[in-house]
Amino acid sequence: MTVAAAGPLDRRRLWRIGLGFAVFLLAFGAAAAVLDPAALAERLGSLSAGLVAALLALSLVNYAVRLLRWRLFAGPLGAQAPLGEDVLTYMASFALTATPGKAGELLRVWLLKRRCGLSYARTLPVFLADRLCDLLALSVLSLGALGWVVGGALALPVAVGLGGGLLLLFLRPAPLIALVGALYGRLRRWPRGFAQARRALRQGERLRRPGLWLAGVGLGLVGWGCEGAGLWLVLQALGSPLALPEAVAVFALSLVVGVASLLPGGLGGTEAGMVGLLLLRGVPAATALAATLTVRLATLWFAVALGLCFLPFALRRRRSA
Repeated sequence: MTVAAAGPLDRRRLWRIGLGFAVFLLAFGAAAAVLDPAALAERLGSLSAGLVAALLALSLVNYAVRLLRWRLFAGPLGAQAPLGEDVLTYMASFALTATPGKAGELLRVWLLKRRCGLSYARTLPVFLADRLCDLLALSVLSLGALGWVVGGALALPVAVGLGGGLLLLFLRPAPLIALVGALYGRLRRWPRGFAQARRALRQGERLRRPGLWLAGVGLGLVGWGCEGAGLWLVLQALGSPLALPEAVAVFALSLVVGVASLLPGGLGGTEAGMVGLLLLRGVPAATALAATLTVRLATLWFAVALGLCFLPFALRRRRSA
């Protein structure tokens, strides 16, 4: 999805969002049919309205913390819009969260250009830094669960190697710039898009402040940790408690698996990872399925619903540069 294509939702995109949600529900329905539909229904019915409200509140904290991080990185690049505009465009971009690697959230940079006149060369590096901080934070949070899968001795080197390598490429982008040039040399198409990518990568060099990245990753730890705490609350309510660090690690690693799958919104990969990790920790199958369904509705699909609510307002009026 290019920046230029990240425009208003048309019927086709709306249809894809609806289809993704339908597939999500059908997959859980099929899993329940194979296991024990009555047990799943009983567990879902035991969740209180207060618990659901707490889950949604934790998700809102995550969004607020990550918006703060966006503004933190936007400042050095001159890409900071007025607070109201940043809130509106940040939330509206969640409408396209259910895309591979959340690339649909590039809608944010399109809206900032349309409403505030901010160029893609300024906002794309902020978007990339935002995604990279998320990956680094999730890698840290998932260390415990990664240790269960690959062995405790390998968990830290794998996480540090992945996150550190990506951060180094972002701050020293010469290899990536050369790769972009080579791709354009082969394709000889979309010159403006390739030029925007090169400019955005060069702008990333302006973010070489260790304190900035420590703050960005720290905010990611807080935001995603809140959503991981939601899984902990659900498991407590369902009578299969895990320690808080374990529940957060399960949540974080399942998100990383979803991103690696390159499926829209991590659909399938995230859910399978979360259920599998919970089973690995001794959580009954019906409970693992109910917890995963509840958490994904309160995180991914809550974000999409909020984005669809904010998007019409983000598209309603335009501001001069």
